[in-house]
Amino acid sequence: EDAYTTEKMITSMSNLFRYNLKTTEQTVPLNQELKVVQDYTYIQKMRFGSRIRYDCRIKVDGSAVRIPAFTLQPLVENAILHGILPLERAGTVRVDVCKKNETLSVSVEDDGAGIGEECLKRFWNGEEISSGKGSRRHIGIQNVRDRIWFLYGTEYGMEIERRKEGGTRVSLRLPFVEEQ
Repeated sequence: EDAYTTEKMITSMSNLFRYNLKTTEQTVPLNQELKVVQDYTYIQKMRFGSRIRYDCRIKVDGSAVRIPAFTLQPLVENAILHGILPLERAGTVRVDVCKKNETLSVSVEDDGAGIGEECLKRFWNGEEISSGKGSRRHIGIQNVRDRIWFLYGTEYGMEIERRKEGGTRVSLRLPFVEEQ
């Protein structure tokens, strides 16, 4: 048994549980959200091996910029579960964060199966998104969108697009909020 690997998996799991149970703030530093994504992707890599690749490009000070809590992990989870895992090949999830004018631009994209036209249509119509496979619903993505609207109003939000080269891109437009 590789005790280091087991220890790292348990630590990642406990970090995720702790974050979910103890985070009471509406917004958190970007670095805190990125750490949750790092722990989540580590666990998925342990499960699925080299089928999952993760790339992160941050062009802002992640310790100073705040974003809504529980924003990135659900989007990365959707990219892995609905984008990459249905394919027989490996796939990449990429998170990009940068400042554009006075907004924070966040994108989570994958090179996987791509969102179905029906799911995309239902999202844009404000309807519940389901995968059509029994009771599997995509509530994570709707919760993220609703949380952004609740915190900042509908002038901010989310766009979802099926990428021409394959996969899906979820783009968030948030106010650029720095801690003082």
